[in-house]
Amino acid sequence: MKSFSTSILTSNEVQTAATRVDEIISANIAADPFITKAQPLLKASIANLSLAHGRTIDSTHVKLLAEKDMVRDTRYLALRDFCKAMSADADAALSVPAHLLVDIFKVLGWSMHLEGYANESSLIQALIDKLEKAPASAALTTIGATARLTGLKNAQVDFETTYKNKVDAKAKEEYPKIRECRKSIARYLGAILGYIDVMAEIDGGAFKATSGKIDEVITEFETIAHNRQTRKKNDDTKPPTGTTK
Repeated sequence: MKSFSTSILTSNEVQTAATRVDEIISANIAADPFITKAQPLLKASIANLSLAHGRTIDSTHVKLLAEKDMVRDTRYLALRDFCKAMSADADAALSVPAHLLVDIFKVLGWSMHLEGYANESSLIQALIDKLEKAPASAALTTIGATARLTGLKNAQVDFETTYKNKVDAKAKEEYPKIRECRKSIARYLGAILGYIDVMAEIDGGAFKATSGKIDEVITEFETIAHNRQTRKKNDDTKPPTGTTK
């Protein structure tokens, strides 16, 4: 199994990734004696991180975040449903690339707009990253959906900026709690994944299958983190507006 460094992830991504791993474990090896003792500790750590996140948003900010999320949901549905509609076009030059895009939506989560803030943010960003790369980017251009993706990207940035601004306002008070929760998740997740890794070599079977599924989650979130770091690096090296290289 790949090593999983949660340090490169945002706190929302840590929560989402750990939840995904927990779900895989529950579906495959929940009855294992070690897992029955260790998994509750991981679940409690995830719940504590979720609670810590909740404390970083004052009740006065809930309405604003809900409004930003509604805009994001609307932009997502506009893009998704447009691609779906184009996939039924009689012209194969439009329906074929549209089908490719629809498949991406289905793989990542057709109803991702119904997820909680943390899950939705991670899934929306994964979708954007996927759609900006070939062959999806070319397919979007072909069916005329590039502007709709831009609308979703802008809504995603707007939501994340709003969320971050509210979190930053209480960061000094709340970050230590989030940091401790992250450390707890990393500790229990490391122990559980190490155990699964060893058992996959010794026993194979369900442990090997579980290891493979967890590897997919690790790869997905590492890709999200690395893409974010690349975007930040590129943004940092861009010349200020109105200047030339």
